[in-house]
Amino acid sequence: MTLKECKTRAEVEKFFTKSEAVNMNTKITFLMEAMNNPQLFSSNGKPTEEQRYEMLMATFLSGRWRYADSLRSLKAGK
Repeated sequence: MTLKECKTRAEVEKFFTKSEAVNMNTKITFLMEAMNNPQLFSSNGKPTEEQRYEMLMATFLSGRWRYADSLRSLKAGK
């Protein structure tokens, strides 16, 4: 299973375990790449690494990024 196929937190964590992604920065990088590096903003200053991870996890699990991913594929003719 690829990260993009994961739909639950448990599946994402299982993916990270199999990928040996143990530190927060690596997990953040994987999530960002899976969602095609979205621009995310925090209105309460600079979030901690864990807050950023939780924000990215919530965004990933919401699935909203998949719509933009689908549009990019359509534009590219895939």
